[in-house]
Amino acid sequence: MIRTRPHAAAFYLTLALFAISLSGTQADESLKTYSYSNFRVLYGDGLAIAYDLNSGKAKQIYRDFNTFKPDPEPGEGGVTQSYTLLSLVGPIVSYTTDWYGEGGAHPSYGTSYSTYDLRTGKPASLLDYYSADTLLQVFLKDTVLKKAVREPAKIKSLNQFFEEVEGGCEMYIDKDMLEHFAFHHVKGNNVAIRIGLSHGCEAMRGNFTEIGIYLPVPKALKDAMDRSVKLGHLMSNLTKGK
Repeated sequence: MIRTRPHAAAFYLTLALFAISLSGTQADESLKTYSYSNFRVLYGDGLAIAYDLNSGKAKQIYRDFNTFKPDPEPGEGGVTQSYTLLSLVGPIVSYTTDWYGEGGAHPSYGTSYSTYDLRTGKPASLLDYYSADTLLQVFLKDTVLKKAVREPAKIKSLNQFFEEVEGGCEMYIDKDMLEHFAFHHVKGNNVAIRIGLSHGCEAMRGNFTEIGIYLPVPKALKDAMDRSVKLGHLMSNLTKGK
């Protein structure tokens, strides 16, 4: 007889309900499970749920939705949002959000990257793993970000960088960009990080900018990063062919 902890049993019940919720919407996509510490992430195409084995609580990370009616009235609007998993490393779940909405003077649509920290239930930040000075040095070496600052040589701190940087209509840049990242691939002791930024104004709605930087693999994520490389949980693998 196999004995199961109450919360572990609840996890498998959640898994079953999750599979049912997917039926009819992704027949070609098998359900997958990712493990980190006491957390399990159940995910498929356009849907991901985090489950804490200690507390027995589940939380939806993201799920595709569409509020458009099959036969809308003239001028009736709606919103669609779709999600794509980008990377799974340690407690960090990274994914793309694509949205489209109607109901105003013109449609609105765009793309951005987002993160979710399994431990906190909130977005992860690059500042959780790198110093402000390290990030500033890398940002000022990036061609796109450097051009977005009038006098990069005068920037002395990360806070000053965000005060001076201006992405214009092409890209929206503020401190939140530190939460819009994914781990792409590992090269030696460094990891390639992609930062995904949406448009800066509606005149360029739909514009998407991806910033690529290299940083040392954080010590806190070293084992998790090695595991993600082996399991194919980095962006270079998860988005291959998409």
